[in-house]
This record gives sequence, C-alpha cells and structure tokens, in this order.
Amino acid sequence: MNKVDSLILSAREIAETNWLKAMNIIRDGISEYPSEPALYVMMGDIYLKRNATTRSIDYFKKAIRLGNPSDELLTKIADTYLLMDDFNTSLKYYEMLTELQINVVHKKVYVLHRLNKLNKALDLLENYIWESPYPETILQYAEILAQLGRKDEALENINLGLKKFAGEPRLIGLAGIINYLSGNHLPACKCFSIVESANPDNNWRVRYLYMYAKASLHSGFTEKGLRLLEDYILNVNPDIEVFRYYLVEMFKVGRINQAKSLLQKLEDKDSVRGITLTSMKLSLNYYINLDSPNSD
Repeated sequence: MNKVDSLILSAREIAETNWLKAMNIIRDGISEYPSEPALYVMMGDIYLKRNATTRSIDYFKKAIRLGNPSDELLTKIADTYLLMDDFNTSLKYYEMLTELQINVVHKKVYVLHRLNKLNKALDLLENYIWESPYPETILQYAEILAQLGRKDEALENINLGLKKFAGEPRLIGLAGIINYLSGNHLPACKCFSIVESANPDNNWRVRYLYMYAKASLHSGFTEKGLRLLEDYILNVNPDIEVFRYYLVEMFKVGRINQAKSLLQKLEDKDSVRGITLTSMKLSLNYYINLDSPNSD
C-alpha cells in the first residue's frame, strides 16, 4: 500500500467518528501530493457526509481536472446534483457515463421524469426492463406509461412483472392506482386489499389510502370505505375537503352524528391546526342541522 492509499484508508476509518481529523489528514495529504486525484475524491466524500454538497462537488471536479474522469466519480457528481434538486446538471453528468449500472439507470430515469422527458425515460428503461433483477425497473416503466396515458399497456407490463416478481406489493399497488384513475373501482379495491394485507410502508399508504377509500365507496363497500376515510383523515392528512367528502358519505347513510367522534379525535391531535378544526366543526354542524327534523 502506497502513502496516498494509506492516508485515504486512515481518513476513511476516522471520518465516522471524527470528520474534522479525517479532513485534516486529507488536507495534509493534498499539500504533500497536490496532483493526486484520489485525495480530492476523499475530501469530497467527507464533505458530502456532512451534507456540504457544493464543497463536495468542488473537490470531485478538481479530481476530474487532475485526470480521473471515471464513471464512479461522474456518478458521484450526478448523484450529488440530484441531492441538490439540480436535475439538469445531474442529467448532464449521468449522460457522460460510458456504462450504466441498473441502480444508476433508476436514478437517471427519476431525473428524466422530473424534467418531464418521459419518452426519453421510457426509451432508456426499455433497454433494461426484463433483464433487471429489481422490480423498481418495471415499476418506473409502468408508471411512466400510465402518465403518458397508456394505462392498458402499463397494466399489461405490471402483470408481466408480477410473473417475475410474484406478490410484489408496489407493482400491485400501482395497478390499483391505475385502475382507480381509469374508473375501474372494483379491480382497484382488489389490488389495494392485497397491498394492505402486505403491511406496506407509510409512503405507499399515503399514496393510495384515499383512492382505496373512494374506490370502496364506489364499489358498494360502504363500511370499508368509511373506515378507510377515517384512517386517512386521522393518520395521513386531515384535509378539510376530504373531511367534507366524509361528511357527505356519512350523511348518505344517516350516520352524520357519528362523525363527531372523528372530530373529537382530531381535536386531541396537536398536529391539526385550529383553523382546520374550526372549518371542520362548521361543516359538521351544517350537516347535523340538515339532518335535524326541525330543519327547513
């Protein structure tokens, strides 16, 4: 092991517990070996660990100028610009790569998606979709197809993907979303039910729970739909418009007074703003009065 490698190894081991000391080791190394790209890359890594993204990019670019335009370093720069939400510059560096690993493909597709370059993202994914060992590839592909209005193709690809990744809840959940957006409420309910039983992470619940509730109500599963609406309002988003939709559904089944219990639970939550609660109370009182035998 040469002196530069030894310095980098030492700094990497120390950086987890004492990043300032690690930085000083690399700074001394740069003073002694100012033309060594690996030292600049290591300094960039230390800054990146501290979320100092601009400084990290400065050091990564210095390494490139010193003769290290490797795919690994170009990927670091692209990833760092991605962290900064600078999608155009991130894409510029992803497109400099000579080879794309599948995890980089996913990130590049995400960037293209954010830049609304959907057809370009689709073309890229088509080169990897069936060779990829990850369901994320099919997930991205189907999501973009659906966004382009090609919902039937999206569902076909999800079904093919489920033959390879049987029971993958994210694919089933996306099928539920696409069916819901297409007005196919019963198939959407079936998909969402499968995902629900798989205990999905909270991000997925946030994404599909309201659609699951509405699809259930449209499919005649009133109790299920009302319970899901209550879950969404209480645990995901206490939105006034969603609450009003809930009140309408409760009014339809003659249970408007039972909505008081949900409002009480919301009042007990510190996270719900007072102005939202006031609007909810006014809306609830409107439907209670509408339901009263003495109302006009």
